Amino acid sequence: MYKITITLLWLLTTTLNTYAQKELPLKIEKKIEGIENKIKEFDAAGVKTILKPSTKNIISVAVYFKGGLSNQTSDNIGIENLALQWLTADGTATINKDDFTTTADKIGTRISVNSTTDFSSINMTCLQENWEQSWKMLCELILQPAQSETTFEITKQQVMAGIENGESDPDSRIGEMVNNLVYAGTPYANSPEGTKASVEKLTSDQVRTYYISLKNKANMFAVIVGNITEIEAKNKISQLGALPTSKLLQPKFKKIKIEKMGLDIEERELATNYMMGIINAPEFNNPDATALRMAFTILGDRLFNEIRTKRNLSYAPAAGFSRSRFNNPTAFIYVSSTDPTQCAQVMLEVLNKLRTVGFTEKELLDNKETFLTSYFMNLETNNSQNNLLGSYNVMSHWSNSTKYMQDVKALKLADINAAFRKYVTNVHWVYLGDKSKVDAAVFLKPLK
Repeated sequence: MYKITITLLWLLTTTLNTYAQKELPLKIEKKIEGIENKIKEFDAAGVKTILKPSTKNIISVAVYFKGGLSNQTSDNIGIENLALQWLTADGTATINKDDFTTTADKIGTRISVNSTTDFSSINMTCLQENWEQSWKMLCELILQPAQSETTFEITKQQVMAGIENGESDPDSRIGEMVNNLVYAGTPYANSPEGTKASVEKLTSDQVRTYYISLKNKANMFAVIVGNITEIEAKNKISQLGALPTSKLLQPKFKKIKIEKMGLDIEERELATNYMMGIINAPEFNNPDATALRMAFTILGDRLFNEIRTKRNLSYAPAAGFSRSRFNNPTAFIYVSSTDPTQCAQVMLEVLNKLRTVGFTEKELLDNKETFLTSYFMNLETNNSQNNLLGSYNVMSHWSNSTKYMQDVKALKLADINAAFRKYVTNVHWVYLGDKSKVDAAVFLKPLK
């Protein structure tokens, strides 16, 4: 299920703020910039391929499929996730499930899948010395999956159980409410996992057919992070060259805009109440995007200080502008509390103060260091580098990920203040919990 991991977000922010007290060594920054300049993009038998060098003894390779929820219809939501989960739960045409798993474990190879709102991927991590055998297994899994009926039914039941478990989790449920209510009428009204009802009616033939359509070179690309040459990478990815290339018709995306204060409530008996406020945000290739992300990082610190430190109203209030929903991103504020109305009042007061007075130079300087530290930390593993390049390549172009440090360094106080005033104009609240504790007049009071 689409899930906002608020506690982890807070813990990461706290950790990064600690690291950010020290200036990052210039030689590390220069070294990373040097590696970024060596990233190559090339065609491998019709498959766009991005190769990033690494000195580590680990190779990370991923095949990405663009579109995500936009590829699916109201009748088959969740089919892409189920197709990929089924793929990795089974073996191949020549290697049965048990032998495939045993061999992968023996040589230290990990194969996984990821389904998001805007793309899906099949991912593999392996030791460099086992690259040949590992790639052969991955390639056969992609091109000739076993897709047995028995494994299909088991995988389908597991996916439905996961969906059902997610519905009982308040954080997962409030994320689903955001999808269903705020993004109504768009592909983002759904979760990549689908619903229990939508998955339950899918047949193995439908899922097989969908997976065949997904393997389209016009909608695929590969990312490799590892210590291999361009020739080696081309030779491997070219083995996918027999896949078809057909022009895809992308449906026109209907975007939402939060034009007034809003409040949706779902009554549920809980120990605490959960609420999330959704706020407009720019697209990721917009120059305002980095400025607003910086603004919401600082906003998260302000909310933590006002709600937890000063008033002890909640354990982990948060704010963020995450890299998701590429066609229609939004920012958010979040809190869980036994006193939701007072929390909403405090949060809106903080928003109003920032809209009128703005942020401080010290906040900007401190959080620039946090941003850069976060960037470096995201480069620690080959898998995280792969995901960064892949997600950027879907949302705009992979090269934009290499400009992140420069964009952050160039930010001025006027930039983040202007972006905050421009986009933080209304809040669409989504609330899960005790309805009697909600004073709608507080939640719906317009921003100044």
